[in-house]
Amino acid sequence: MNIKERIKKELEIQKSIEGEKCQEEILLKFLEAIKTKMQWELFVNCEFHRYGKNSYESHRFYYPKEELINIVKAFS
Repeated sequence: MNIKERIKKELEIQKSIEGEKCQEEILLKFLEAIKTKMQWELFVNCEFHRYGKNSYESHRFYYPKEELINIVKAFS
């Protein structure tokens, strides 16, 4: 599985838990537009939310940084 597919799957999990709060639409559009992982890391915050007892049992939740939101607003 490539990184973009993994992120899409993680966004689906995040949306099922948080609902529309996760800003999935912005993140998916940005994901399709970028070429490198560094671009993703520059504009998106990643938080880990545990769901199990073990340290590796966690979901990645993604949130757009303020800069990405401002870029999207500028081109809307």
